[in-house]
Amino acid sequence: MTSILTMLADHGIQATKAAGTKGGEWHSACPGCGGRDRFHVWPEQNEGAGSWWCRGCEKGGDAIQFVIEFDGLTYKQACDKLGLEAKDPKTRPSSYLRAPKLAPAPPAAQPASSATAAIPGDQPAQWLAKAADFSTWCAQKLKESAVQTKWHETRGIDLATARRFGLGFNKGERNGKDIFRPRTSWGLADNGKKLWLPVGLVIPLRDTAGAVTRLRIRRMEGDPRYYVVPGSAMDCLTVDCAGARAIVVVESELDAITIACQAPGLCGVVALGNNSRKPDPVTMAHLAAAAVILVALDVDAGGDTGTKWWTRNFATAKDWPVPEGKDPGEAFGAGVNLADWIRAGLPEAWNLSTKRSRDDQTAKAMEQNQPAVLAAVDAPALSPVRRLADLVAASPVVVINEGAIRRVSCPPLWADANRQRLNDITSLVMFDRQVNDMIRRCDLAVIDAEAVALAAKLMG
Repeated sequence: MTSILTMLADHGIQATKAAGTKGGEWHSACPGCGGRDRFHVWPEQNEGAGSWWCRGCEKGGDAIQFVIEFDGLTYKQACDKLGLEAKDPKTRPSSYLRAPKLAPAPPAAQPASSATAAIPGDQPAQWLAKAADFSTWCAQKLKESAVQTKWHETRGIDLATARRFGLGFNKGERNGKDIFRPRTSWGLADNGKKLWLPVGLVIPLRDTAGAVTRLRIRRMEGDPRYYVVPGSAMDCLTVDCAGARAIVVVESELDAITIACQAPGLCGVVALGNNSRKPDPVTMAHLAAAAVILVALDVDAGGDTGTKWWTRNFATAKDWPVPEGKDPGEAFGAGVNLADWIRAGLPEAWNLSTKRSRDDQTAKAMEQNQPAVLAAVDAPALSPVRRLADLVAASPVVVINEGAIRRVSCPPLWADANRQRLNDITSLVMFDRQVNDMIRRCDLAVIDAEAVALAAKLMG
């Protein structure tokens, strides 16, 4: 049966051995909620079937549960994928359903020296420095490689865009051999193996301060095709998403970069990294504010499964696969105009000539009965707390306030029937500073619609 460590690698995640207890314990980012080392794997548990647990999303189980959770399959489909006989789930041993739950790791101590200070995301300063140097070196090598430059141009990425995103090429050393370095030289724990930097196209992820926080390498041959350098952050790549009315969701960073090059200014883009990854909090804030989400995951079985999650959880999400090929890069190579493809997925009123007056656009929207467009054009600017009060009015939604942890709770049937409204409420509760200040001042464990309405009145 496929091991959990192998399934993690299929999601572009490499686990690191952290302890020898319970037959060996491995840590990595979570395929669902990201992080760095919150995902725990015990490959030898359950008679060699393995088990896992994430301290971030507090879920765990065996290999079957991994496939159910992160590939979006049913129990029977998961068994078929793993080559196992499907049995009545009620008869499965409890040890197969949940891995041992660990206490949350204590916060890392803050060293006094700024040279070794902890970095947000728990990435050592040494790793960040090495990643920046490696990325710069690879970017220079890309400029010198006519073959690699030609390759990314065939996917719709011109040289200026490649420079914007810091794309590079690791040509290796000693006649094109993969690079190996001591893990400790990058600030990583020594696990008996060297850090592998394979030959291939290097795709860095940068944070808002410009620091390189992830290095993903697309290998020209061999498996895995995509490799994430250990120590990398696993956040989504977001491109031009701040304030974007429309966002396109894709799997690979290269596809997001292709869209940024071929459809500039038309939309924001989110690259997940794989079809089962869920948006991190920053990405969720952008998605919640967008009026349209075009889901363009790869045209394959995994992409189909991932798309169902998006359309089920976002009322604004629309299944919008590329018309040719598997992904936007292949579609561009097949001659598809990506800007036209995106425009076709947007409300027609958005595509009216910018020379038309606002009144003309509003009249057209009314004629086509597009209330979402009218709301985007004419909605009055409400304070966040007032907007939250309107959203939760006459609803069963409550905000659970547990100190630093806040969450929205409501009956499942109401949630299913009011998905967009629930998304808007959750976005305000999770990300808006004024709303969070209101929750703090309320000092209630459960905040209902009446309490929000009172707070909105008191805060003006």
